[in-house]
Amino acid sequence: MLRVHTLGRLHVSRAEGAVSGSAAQPRRLAVLALLASAGEQGLTREKLLAYLWAEADEERARRGLNQALYALRQDLGSDDIFLGTRHLRLNAELVSSDLAEFGQALAVGKLEDAAARYTGPFLDGFHLPGAPEFERWAEEERADLARNYAQSLGKLASRAESRGDWTEAVGWWRKLAAQDPLNATVALSLMRALAAAGDRAGALQHARIYEVLLQQELDSPPDREVVALAAELRAAETTPPPPMPRVKPEPVPVAAEPAPASMPGPPEPAPMPAPEVVIAGAGVPGARAGLRRVTIALALLLTGAAGGLYLRARPPAELVPGPAHRVAFDERLELDPALSPDGKMIAYSADDGTRFQIFVKQVAGGRAVAVTQELPGSHWRPQWSPDRSRMAFQAGGRIYEVPAFGGVPRVLVEPAHPGSWVASAAWSPDGRAIAYVEDWAVYRRAIGGGPATLLCRLANAHSLAWSPDGRWIALVSGNPGFIFGESPWGSSTNLGNIAPSSIWIVPAAGGNPIRITDDQALNTSPVWLPHTAGLLFVSNREGSRDVYRVDLSGAGVPAGEPTRLTTGLSAHSISLSADGRALAYSVFSYTANIWSLDIPEHGEAAEAGARPFTEGTQIIEGISLSPDGRWLAFDSDRDGNQDVYKMPIGGGEAEQLTDSPDDEFVSTWSGDGKALALHSYHAGSRGLRLVPADGGRPVEVVRWPPNQRSPGWSRDGRALVFTSDVTGELQLFLVRRKSDSTWGTARQLTTAGGWAGRWSPDGRSIVYCRADGVWLIDDQGRGNRQLFEAGDSGSPSPELALWSPDGRTIYFKAFDAAGSSSLWAISPSGSAPRLLVRFDDPSRPSSRPEFATDGRRFFFTLGTRQSDIWAMELRRR
Repeated sequence: MLRVHTLGRLHVSRAEGAVSGSAAQPRRLAVLALLASAGEQGLTREKLLAYLWAEADEERARRGLNQALYALRQDLGSDDIFLGTRHLRLNAELVSSDLAEFGQALAVGKLEDAAARYTGPFLDGFHLPGAPEFERWAEEERADLARNYAQSLGKLASRAESRGDWTEAVGWWRKLAAQDPLNATVALSLMRALAAAGDRAGALQHARIYEVLLQQELDSPPDREVVALAAELRAAETTPPPPMPRVKPEPVPVAAEPAPASMPGPPEPAPMPAPEVVIAGAGVPGARAGLRRVTIALALLLTGAAGGLYLRARPPAELVPGPAHRVAFDERLELDPALSPDGKMIAYSADDGTRFQIFVKQVAGGRAVAVTQELPGSHWRPQWSPDRSRMAFQAGGRIYEVPAFGGVPRVLVEPAHPGSWVASAAWSPDGRAIAYVEDWAVYRRAIGGGPATLLCRLANAHSLAWSPDGRWIALVSGNPGFIFGESPWGSSTNLGNIAPSSIWIVPAAGGNPIRITDDQALNTSPVWLPHTAGLLFVSNREGSRDVYRVDLSGAGVPAGEPTRLTTGLSAHSISLSADGRALAYSVFSYTANIWSLDIPEHGEAAEAGARPFTEGTQIIEGISLSPDGRWLAFDSDRDGNQDVYKMPIGGGEAEQLTDSPDDEFVSTWSGDGKALALHSYHAGSRGLRLVPADGGRPVEVVRWPPNQRSPGWSRDGRALVFTSDVTGELQLFLVRRKSDSTWGTARQLTTAGGWAGRWSPDGRSIVYCRADGVWLIDDQGRGNRQLFEAGDSGSPSPELALWSPDGRTIYFKAFDAAGSSSLWAISPSGSAPRLLVRFDDPSRPSSRPEFATDGRRFFFTLGTRQSDIWAMELRRR
């Protein structure tokens, strides 16, 4: 029986020992590792080629794979090692693997067996030069397996504690501390278990080890709770402590009570004697080879570092960018960079494949440490406390704080009312107060709790930043979707949304907000320069998303026009060190094209069967099919700003219909196919426009209410239903065309919320979406009836509903809590909805609500997103 070892050193063994020869050649071992990980499902030859020969031409790649399979069959002594032709898998009767046994033990709950089979990190020390896809896959697998192993150890330790077996608990906690030596929660758990087992000296010794590891690996002082527990154990000189309460590693109940009213700085760490033990490489991965000390390497000049970035000749106040280097660059999305006040550490939010978590690492290099893994859900926008000891972040409509290098998160700010949310935390310079947004209003509150002070109300306020002198709070008004996605506290849906926004500042004591930028372009992510001298922010006012500077007077008024500091950066958000010498930024790219998929008569259609309709480097949002089914209209930024195009449904060249400087987004065709309804941004507000189907100048419909979007045209062309948030939430409005072809006064159609109304083919009903599901209403606002209920039990939330051409079916697109989308069908009579398509490929999400259908096919967008974290020096000439 052959055995593939992947946990620890990658190798193959049989009864007489390890297999050598050509079967031990790295690329052939990589084939075995991939197939061992795939299990019974196996992998296609195309997948193997993509992982291992992505940079070779097709013929050479296929020849390389065939040679590897032949050599493995020869060296391993059987032609039946691999089963299948196009889908390859290992023959379980001839080959076993530690990876399969580890997974099986976890699946049936045999945690001791699983822990015994985890003999080291996945493919430890194995690298395959020239195969970047394989390297990325191995890193993701390594992280997932390590997380599963750590969770198993935590559960085993907790079980032992519940039985009062502290000796066994200590053993499991020691293993977990070796796996994750920098985790403060694990350190506390081990210390408490040691104390409960009567080994107070061992608990203090681990505190000293933890301090040394944290200092050498992250150049940071130890966690305050670890220091406090060590001091408590030293104080108990004679009486051994009683058994300590159990601390689970996951999931951790989050304390909702506020912190003490007074908020002194972190306690000074008690003096710890030098470690009395030698930290060996075995058992503590962070300490291997004496614990690496990473020095800052010479960075690439900006011309080679970030896509064409270069220096401006004479920016104001002599502030110029210096060298830049990438800090985090995995295949996953990495967003929300936050530099520690001293500029040495960086925190960010990264997608681990299932959710977003907060990670911390040194700017100079080293491994990333997950600090919020003990809290379920996705976590966004980390913010360092001024003393660098804590981190605030947002998740699920609440603001939490966590020790800066991992520990038990606790609620810092909760919504004041059920159904509300809070987000966008910003620390005061002294760390005693926090500013935040609740339901789009800006508040300030003491860290220890107490009443909140309303500072201002601005439309879609987000991304707060407190000035160094404590006088001002900067914020953004508009387009939170660009930073946070569909949800105001974080979602991958609509992330990178195209829309303008503006930057404001408001007195920290309350008062009238002061406008800093216009709202003709995206202006976002403000950060303060030292001494409150001005702001840096991200804007696309001159094309690409770059960093701009605006200087402020003592009264908070702009001292001049914003000045561009970088060119070609593609920044998403930025962060600045306290001394203004280091800038961190995420480089975000997004493209989206139209794909089509046949509607299944039975069951679900596979996303993999979708066919491309458009291609190229562009972002497409709106889609609409002409009534005769011959043309597909869409909006695209292929020529700079968002314009409207149309293409023959059978394929061909796209025809540009609009070319104004405003961004325009298409929604629906008129019933006769002669015109298109769209909305565009002008003077900081959305407005309805009509444009001839053969192109021309967009014509305004009505001026009130403001902020109009998503128009739906009646089949007879005599009425439009559209969405506006003039009342404070999205509502449907209706406007009719008069006999002289001008448009009348718009009237409100819904009062309980609603958006994206679409008329039935017979003109009797309008289908629309709102937060609780899909609804029908008539054009007089009567007969309101719910077709689909979106509740809190996990059912997806609908964003857009369309009628089939014959009016017998309503299709709608919905999004789940993780941001994954799906397409459904439901009868207008209200039958149970049927799932038609689930978009579950994270590498190309369908993250926009827009779609179109002719009753036989769906047309929708699939996107690709990438974001890395960079750090840059800022210099004064």
